[in-house]
Amino acid sequence: MKRKKNIRILIGIAISLLLVNIIQNVESFHTWNVSFYPQFNFMFYEDVKSEKDFFPLSLGMTWIYEKEIQEGMEQEQTFIVKEEVVEIINRNNLTGAVIKETNLTKNEQSIVKYIIVRVGNSIYYSFDRYKGEFILKRLRDNDDNLYDLVESRCPFLHAPLSAGDIFGDPKSITRDDAMYSWHVISKEKVHLYVDGLESNKLFDQYTMEFRTCPDQKEVKIVPHIGIVEEHYKHHGYPYYIHKFLIKCYLK
Repeated sequence: MKRKKNIRILIGIAISLLLVNIIQNVESFHTWNVSFYPQFNFMFYEDVKSEKDFFPLSLGMTWIYEKEIQEGMEQEQTFIVKEEVVEIINRNNLTGAVIKETNLTKNEQSIVKYIIVRVGNSIYYSFDRYKGEFILKRLRDNDDNLYDLVESRCPFLHAPLSAGDIFGDPKSITRDDAMYSWHVISKEKVHLYVDGLESNKLFDQYTMEFRTCPDQKEVKIVPHIGIVEEHYKHHGYPYYIHKFLIKCYLK
């Protein structure tokens, strides 16, 4: 009996020592890998950011483009233009951003270029300054419940993007001629030689295309930066616009 008791005691001591060793190893692992936890949280934050801020709409966000315009038989003109988010209106599940354009070459007064409305985290609508005045008035009216604000208008961006995505008016997205809706035609890794960005960094760039009978537009978008290049061409009346980003101020 005494021998069996001693054996049980020895087994108990061995188990205790084993548990102490395991606990010490676990504590040592967590101490050595303390960065594991903030890295996990950081990655989660980036996932959230990638959805909500795919197209940045922070107050003061500024893009500077070189813009080439060819109209009719006139000689091509080149300007430096600045686009800046000058007002943000938050209304429950949507955000309205007022973007003004300034022709720095001509030193002209800023004008409202367009209004962007983001619904939720991922659907973006764009309105020119004429339609935008009406949209802006409604956004500023807190008594307006904003019903039918975007009507059946085609969104210009549905984030996040992937090659092959199609979005727009439900009546058009099924067309087999790929017209009257946005098509994400490619994704590629690129260097952006833009003042204000890291030139040695690779960025995801998405190329989107919208074609109609009279005209077509091609837009290149980089997440969290915005439009980095845009082509517009009218097939009837000779009209061509090409703009590309040369400088930006991220907010």
